[in-house]
Amino acid sequence: MANTQNNSPNKARIIIKIVGVILLLCGLTLIVWGTVDFIKALQRRDFPSLFWLIMLGFILLGIGGGFTMSGFRKEIQNAIAKHQAAVLNETIKNFPLETTPPLNVPLKEETGNVCTCGTRNDKNAKFCDQCGKKLI
Repeated sequence: MANTQNNSPNKARIIIKIVGVILLLCGLTLIVWGTVDFIKALQRRDFPSLFWLIMLGFILLGIGGGFTMSGFRKEIQNAIAKHQAAVLNETIKNFPLETTPPLNVPLKEETGNVCTCGTRNDKNAKFCDQCGKKLI
């Protein structure tokens, strides 16, 4: 039962793809047919009788394109995700590593040696002036 439910969306997607391609081909055929009639009518200096085929062809072309895009939506999303991942990996690989300290952390030279007790000592001091612990 579960296997049938998993195949149902795949079958529907395949049907949508096929219908979309058929509608695209029909739309293109009608556009070509209507355009040929239009050109022949211009050469005869006559009114084109199949001009409406061009309009119908564009409508079928749009519907067929929508069906085709819906059918191939998953494949398109996967292709876009792979492309974005490749671009992101390339960007990360070429991104320079941070070599300067953050702006909000004071440099040791500016602050001197600070002991674990919180006392600020001279930068050349080896022991804390307050508690006497050895400074690192």
